Amino acid sequence: MAMESRVAMERILEDIRDGKVSIRALKDCDMDLVLRVARKLRETNRIDQDTYIRILDYMGRLSLARLLGYEDVPEPDPEAPEKLVGLLRDLGDVDPVEVVRDVRKGEV
Repeated sequence: MAMESRVAMERILEDIRDGKVSIRALKDCDMDLVLRVARKLRETNRIDQDTYIRILDYMGRLSLARLLGYEDVPEPDPEAPEKLVGLLRDLGDVDPVEVVRDVRKGEV
């Protein structure tokens, strides 16, 4: 079964490379498996550096999003950085993670 999972993951990553599948197809995949297979495909030049970086970027953002309570990486709000900078300047005793959550929810 492990071999089948690895082969299936290789196909998914190659489809991402070819633009046949969105990077979000990795949302429900085992993160360790994705990272292992992506590294192997990069080492054997079956995926290019840009695809490898996109995969690592998405998996990192997905991990952070889940820590913040999201199921997937939310679409970026173009105004969020400005709001966040202003809020972080006046933080005081407020937890920065809560500030980010509030900005993402649009409550600020």
